[in-house]
Amino acid sequence: MKHRPIIDAHVHVFPDALAPRAIANMERTAGLKLASNGTTASLQGSMRQAGITHAMALPVSTAPHQAASINSLALNMRQAGIIPYGSLHPSSNNYIQEIQRLKAGGIRGVKMHPDHQSFDIDAEALEPLYTALAAAGVMLVEHAGRNINLTAPARCTPLRLARVIKKFGELKIVAAHLGGWQHWDEVERYLVGLPFWMDTSFIWGYCAPRQIRRIIRRHGSQRILFGSDSPWMDQAQALAALRNLELRPAEEQRILWDNAAQLLNLTDAMPRS
Repeated sequence: MKHRPIIDAHVHVFPDALAPRAIANMERTAGLKLASNGTTASLQGSMRQAGITHAMALPVSTAPHQAASINSLALNMRQAGIIPYGSLHPSSNNYIQEIQRLKAGGIRGVKMHPDHQSFDIDAEALEPLYTALAAAGVMLVEHAGRNINLTAPARCTPLRLARVIKKFGELKIVAAHLGGWQHWDEVERYLVGLPFWMDTSFIWGYCAPRQIRRIIRRHGSQRILFGSDSPWMDQAQALAALRNLELRPAEEQRILWDNAAQLLNLTDAMPRS
């Protein structure tokens, strides 16, 4: 019997020439050994081993001038199973054009990272960008909570994120790391039940399974996406950890495929048996 498809909604890949330096820097600043070498080939091998059929590749532009070239790479990416996202930098003076270019090229979303891009998620200066994304129907994947390789306070806390969600109801927001890495009590206080999505990236071993299960149930499994954060975390291990929560089959199916497929307008979902 053919296996059901699975979408990993949060991975990172780097061009082959850049990957060794990027991975070395990530390992040095975080004090961790990463799960892969960060190349596309390495990701595809990890996906095959884990039984993951699709992965959403999320880039981050750490300087304004990087966004256009990163987006050009995304627009030209043609790798089996990998769904490229774009990147926006809030200090760029042409993000409107970049949103339009990405949408015209079939890119469904962008990734932003308040800590690496030096902005507060609820800053008034970001409102035109959010309005433009919502008008274009381009979703926003946002790093949320603390960052393992930075010591500064989080710039996307659950309370700050809640303000944005309430103000921009038409904007499709996916908050990484179950709404706020190492801010999960605040996620339960301020975020659960609001109209946005969370992914499960890089939470295993940091958030107690009981709390993960409670957040999923309180927020609604229809708004949770499976994500590993590869190469930060091994995809097979992240998938096993999700399955060890012993969710109901329908909940697991929504998290592993249905929710992301609906957001991405994918049509190749497997029929249910």
